[in-house]
Amino acid sequence: MTLLALLSVAFGATAFIVVMGVMDGYLVEFERRCRDMLGDVVVSLPGQVIGAADMWVADLEAEPAVAGAAAYVRDYGVLKIPKPEGEEGKRFAIEWCHTIGVDPARHYGVVRPTMDPPLGPEDLPVPGEGRTNWVILGVDLMRSHDLHIGDEVWLVTSRQAGIDRVRKKWKLEVVGSLSFGIFEYDREVAYIHRDLAASIREFPPGAASEICVRFEDGVGPAVGLQEVWQAMGPTDEIRSYFDLSPFRENSNMLKAIESQRNLSRLILFFLFLVSGLAVVSVMFLVVLQKRHDIGVVRAIGLSSRGVLVTFLTYAGAIAVTGSVLGLLAGWGMLSRLDGVREFLKAQAGFDPFPAHLYHLDHIPWVIAPSTPIVIVLTAVVMSLLAGSLPALCASKVDPIESLRGE
Repeated sequence: MTLLALLSVAFGATAFIVVMGVMDGYLVEFERRCRDMLGDVVVSLPGQVIGAADMWVADLEAEPAVAGAAAYVRDYGVLKIPKPEGEEGKRFAIEWCHTIGVDPARHYGVVRPTMDPPLGPEDLPVPGEGRTNWVILGVDLMRSHDLHIGDEVWLVTSRQAGIDRVRKKWKLEVVGSLSFGIFEYDREVAYIHRDLAASIREFPPGAASEICVRFEDGVGPAVGLQEVWQAMGPTDEIRSYFDLSPFRENSNMLKAIESQRNLSRLILFFLFLVSGLAVVSVMFLVVLQKRHDIGVVRAIGLSSRGVLVTFLTYAGAIAVTGSVLGLLAGWGMLSRLDGVREFLKAQAGFDPFPAHLYHLDHIPWVIAPSTPIVIVLTAVVMSLLAGSLPALCASKVDPIESLRGE
């Protein structure tokens, strides 16, 4: 019976730490990857081009709290990807893409993609006469079309010129792949040189569509933003990605995760409540079975208060032992989540964490320092409350009645 109570508490603790660990880990990992993808602050002028962007970048990098700044030219286009010879159908696959014109000399001081192969500024030359324009594609975009380094693709863009739309295309050589671990981004992003992107969008020399800024580690958003204001002036629209406020305001996915976290806390509370009912049932059975023994210890001098404390200690011991076992089991499950996911995908054809919905390439998890403490305290409080009634009944046992007939 004691084992049953231990298992019920352990199950509640395991469910709590696994569910909250995954949800907390998802938000932490998503925020970290967004920072690696965009920096801490994106500076833009709504509907305008940032002229003399390099001057602004230099001013920003002079601020002590700024680790790096870089100007970007963002656009959207279509990739025409040649199909392998002998494949039936059209000669080209058409893929929508998000093109980002980057400055290789400053880019890596702001964003932190995983590059394959690692490419430095010297490997990414400025477009010029006789040089092939390069492109770095998102890893999932390359996988979906079986592209390799050295392959050639065409970038097609469309611009409104009066009443007509003018289409242009550029031949690009794939020189590498990049990954931020965010599926939607890795599925559509294409890095090209900023000068090429500026010529595609017909920007004036030195102009950009936005400037991304990364703060030094440990710099809070208030300090960082203050220095950005000093460098840029208050007339610019500044959107902070440090605390992901735009994502939290605009992303239905993150709103859903927050809602699920709150709902999960409620469900897990009721799960602990069920565990408490199991403790009540077990302790009532123990009181009934040990009624004779209670009478004996009462007869030799143990007070009602002593019996009450003994049974409450028993309930607390069940809570502490069960919650510790549950924490260990939960930690073991969390450390093997990706293996469980691959097993389910292979054996049942079911993916519990689809990348196209959650945007991450693995199941993240994190155990906050306060989580084990909250779990143990919740289990102890719930067990003590649940065990108080059986303990009170045990303390009221009349030794004469329990020993009658001996």
